[in-house]
Amino acid sequence: MPIKPTVKILKQLKKKGYKLYILSNIGEKSLKCIEERHPDVFKLFDGIYTASDRDGYIKKPQPEIYKRYLDKFGQNPNELIFIDDKKSNLTAAKKFGIDTIHFTSAKNLFKVLSKRKAF
Repeated sequence: MPIKPTVKILKQLKKKGYKLYILSNIGEKSLKCIEERHPDVFKLFDGIYTASDRDGYIKKPQPEIYKRYLDKFGQNPNELIFIDDKKSNLTAAKKFGIDTIHFTSAKNLFKVLSKRKAF
């Protein structure tokens, strides 16, 4: 079940013109099932990269998943903010020059993004 305050933040970011992506350790099949149950949330995202059998289920915080994500979407790591609840995943992203935010709650995320003038 999507967390309503977090979805509200996603909608606000989208309205401001930010591109949103998912980088997930959840396998393709599981993520597809979640997407089918919550298409309104998934339509907010511009792209998804997840662990799959094609890449040997490489997962965060393995460096290769960040490299593949960046390559797939052609993004500049210096223009990204990676939000995750696990510090080890954030540490790995920082090694690529990606700015990070530790997700602890929607309330805290809103506060951090507001301080960064995202809204």
